[in-house]
Amino acid sequence: MAGFSYEAKDAKAKTKKGVIEADNARHARALLREKGLFPLRVKEAAESSQREGFNFTFGNPMRGSKLALFTRQLATLVDSAMPIDEALATVAAQSEGNATKQLILQVRSKLVEGHTLASALAQFPNSFDTLYRSLVRAGEASGLLGEVLEELAVHLEDNLDTQQKVMGALAYPIILLVLSVGIVTYLMTAVVPEIVSVFDRSGQALPKLTEVVIAMSDYLLNYGAITGVVLLIIAVGLARWLKTDAVRPSWHQFILRIPIAGTLVRTLEASRYASTLSILVGAGVNLIDALRICTEVLSNEVMKSANQAVVEKVTSGSSLFKALDDSKQFPLLLVHMVGSGERSGELAQMLKRASIHQNRELNGKIQTAVTVLEPLMILIMGAFVLVIVLAVLMPMLEMNNMVKL
Repeated sequence: MAGFSYEAKDAKAKTKKGVIEADNARHARALLREKGLFPLRVKEAAESSQREGFNFTFGNPMRGSKLALFTRQLATLVDSAMPIDEALATVAAQSEGNATKQLILQVRSKLVEGHTLASALAQFPNSFDTLYRSLVRAGEASGLLGEVLEELAVHLEDNLDTQQKVMGALAYPIILLVLSVGIVTYLMTAVVPEIVSVFDRSGQALPKLTEVVIAMSDYLLNYGAITGVVLLIIAVGLARWLKTDAVRPSWHQFILRIPIAGTLVRTLEASRYASTLSILVGAGVNLIDALRICTEVLSNEVMKSANQAVVEKVTSGSSLFKALDDSKQFPLLLVHMVGSGERSGELAQMLKRASIHQNRELNGKIQTAVTVLEPLMILIMGAFVLVIVLAVLMPMLEMNNMVKL
């Protein structure tokens, strides 16, 4: 059976949309009529959703929390000895959203046609990456698919948790930044001009600081909108330029050298690396293949290049410990735990311990970064407001002194 997306009218002439499982389009229409629906359009899900170049680029139905939930549900059902095709049908029935349901039914359709689960998932590379497919393939080959899916679900949930912590840590500083810009803009465009009119009528000489603030206020009133648009265009252009192949490695190297941000990025990358390698090696994936897959998990170009060098050295016969140590890019504790794992023959277990340690260290560094960033943002906002207040008060104090004299 395959999944068919449909549009139909019910007895009250209301339009209904959804997904139905059937042998073919004619069978799907017959099933809809049995439900009291008049089919207007019936199309195989593959025809509409498999155009991944369009649909999945703008809205991948299987990413983040949805992928983690799908994997967790599938792992639970497979562990309970349910056949994979039935497990997929059950997960599809419980899924929210037509796009997600269609995707799962398409995977099931490929499975029923005779594909393995890994090869069925390979038909949708934008939704299921190389790591995901490789682990499923290893699980199918070893007969431990349920256990591998369980490990994969934990891995995805941990990654999601880390992302949420990073975003949560950045949320408050970003809110402070927006508030700061809003307050300063309001003071410069609404408050300062009102006070300037008073100073103009008095005809007194103004302090240098006040003149500078007034000049900035006039500029914002006259050219603020244009400047904002220009800065936005520059920011977008700069962001795209920094992502080009020629510039990205140098930019990523610069990020790693920034005191707090660099340490945070390196720890985050090391955590992903250790966690991914642990799962792959534990699932029985060849070490060299596992290392190659880990390259896709890393987002920093410097760390990627370092891992590619590690792959080449391990392929040439070097130990993983020696290759990682020579790269000088991975945390020393991770490197030495890998060495210990190689010597004891428990590499997967040591990598898992290293991953747990890196996650703890990452949480600590995130907390440290937030602790430093929050008061820094408040100080910067306070400094801007203080300058504006001083620029307004200084002429007023001079006027009071003149009146007393």
